[in-house]
Amino acid sequence: MSPSIVASGFVVKEYKVEYRTVEAGVGKEQWTERRTGRKTEFYPIEGLKPQTAYRIRVSAVCDNGALGVPSEELEVSTS
Repeated sequence: MSPSIVASGFVVKEYKVEYRTVEAGVGKEQWTERRTGRKTEFYPIEGLKPQTAYRIRVSAVCDNGALGVPSEELEVSTS
């Protein structure tokens, strides 16, 4: 789910992972943000509520601090 395109000359430093509950609806709840701290293809999100649907999106953070366009939102549910 990581963003696949970065402009020429930019280096991905880490990723910004954002999530919120689906029941919150659009614009009603702010996204919770976590940073991966490094370039990685795996990042566990801890502290989610059981049996809850979430929307997740990911943005690249470049070495110059610029943010990439967020990925498409993905809906997932916890067990």
